[in-house]
Amino acid sequence: MPNIKNDKNYYDLQMGKFEVFFRKKYRFLSIMNDLTLGIWFLIGSILFLFPNTKMFGTILFILGSAQLLGRPILKLIHAFYIRRNRE
Repeated sequence: MPNIKNDKNYYDLQMGKFEVFFRKKYRFLSIMNDLTLGIWFLIGSILFLFPNTKMFGTILFILGSAQLLGRPILKLIHAFYIRRNRE
């Protein structure tokens, strides 16, 4: 049965000879990602209303969509790592 430790900066899940650490310090990066994502879609929506700025609005929608796609991948990369138990 895995043993789970809760520390200030991470969760430690021990499974046999290996430990998996889930970091909590990337919460700020996640919030900043969500903030910029909202800005891209808001500005893109405004620019999409006018025919002469529709192209720039579309570009911002594409940028925001790519950021939405990368969001869960970045969260997984920054959320945990595996290391060998030193016992």
